[in-house]
Amino acid sequence: MQPKKHWKKRLTGVDPLDFSPGLLRIQAQPPPDALITLLRQANEHLVITVIESQRLTDQQQKTQERLEEAKNAAEKASLTKSDFLSGVSHELRSPL
Repeated sequence: MQPKKHWKKRLTGVDPLDFSPGLLRIQAQPPPDALITLLRQANEHLVITVIESQRLTDQQQKTQERLEEAKNAAEKASLTKSDFLSGVSHELRSPL
């Protein structure tokens, strides 16, 4: 949420008609309640972001573990297939 733009501006230490560069100091500060509200909102967004980041990290880790398990299963299946085919090939070449 954007801060309110209607903060009170006040001139300090200058003649209101003198607009020379460097002489005009405008102090624009939001009311304390607006700052507190902004800080609370920023904190809420930060907490939500941290929680979402942790959830995504956990999800990525679980996906990585499942991918590793699938890879190991595929390698085991490939070895089993190779052993079977080499045995069948041997049997076909050397009949009983």
